[in-house]
Amino acid sequence: MTPPPSRSPRRRLVAGCGYLGGRVAAAWLAAGDTVWATTRSAERGRGLAARGIEPLVVDLVAGGRTVFPAVDTVLWSASPDPATGTGHHALHVVGLGDLLDRLPGRPRIVFTGSTGVYGDASGGIVDEDTVPHPDRPAGVALLEAERLLATRCPGQAVVLRLAGLYGPGRLPRLDDLRAGRPLAGDPDTWLH
Repeated sequence: MTPPPSRSPRRRLVAGCGYLGGRVAAAWLAAGDTVWATTRSAERGRGLAARGIEPLVVDLVAGGRTVFPAVDTVLWSASPDPATGTGHHALHVVGLGDLLDRLPGRPRIVFTGSTGVYGDASGGIVDEDTVPHPDRPAGVALLEAERLLATRCPGQAVVLRLAGLYGPGRLPRLDDLRAGRPLAGDPDTWLH
């Protein structure tokens, strides 16, 4: 069996290097790519640098003067920061638009969205052909961001509508689960 052909290292940017973005950044580093990642704090930037990731300390909502490198691919996996009160629209529409304005060239954009754009399907099957009809602010903002990408980046953006994305430290009511306590819940709610 012949080994797969080697490829040239790529230049990647992770906008939002939390749980999901951090895992993608690690995979890209392992493939030999150069990876930059945005972070709001210099301290977190030092942690990224220790992992081999080039930190860009920037608030994606406030914009600023950060000069972004020329890259082949951008992963948008940013999430609002409850501590700052940043909302979904400010981050995913205004912040994403600002990033697109300042990115050199035409990189491939991979946008991590949510199945929340579909809204309540009343128990019906939801697939790629389902017409989005969000009924919560996060879903509304994410759908607007998808439309922004379709308008500004035709043919160069991929939207991933993820559902139920949890990782270490992100599972709600974990202490109750560990203690074996029943979780109160509304049987008429849905996951988005």
